[in-house]
Amino acid sequence: MHIKRNFYFQLGIFSTTLYLTNLVFNSMIFDIYFIIPLWKIYAFNTVLVLITFWTIKLLTKTKLNLLFSFIIASINKMLLTILFVYPIIHFDGDKQGLIVTFFIIYFIFLFFEIKSFQKVFDR
Repeated sequence: MHIKRNFYFQLGIFSTTLYLTNLVFNSMIFDIYFIIPLWKIYAFNTVLVLITFWTIKLLTKTKLNLLFSFIIASINKMLLTILFVYPIIHFDGDKQGLIVTFFIIYFIFLFFEIKSFQKVFDR
């Protein structure tokens, strides 16, 4: 139980810190029009990490291989990301900055997720 609380706490601190840093960076340097508000992008990525964590925990309890569980969770994550990014793709205005921002955030969260899973599942 201690591992889960530590993971949730680290995810919350990581997400909040990254969001505030991005908010300051965007307001000072770039002026990106967000079709989807920045906080929703961060909330979505945080929820994706949680869904992946819960999916892997559930599937490893059913005696599936950890790698297979991670692949199933990643496929779910990709499908949810496509649904989330769909309005951005069909936006007529300038969407390049928004897409780049979204995927930078996505890959930062993916890096955090993999590093966290290494710590949680190596024990």
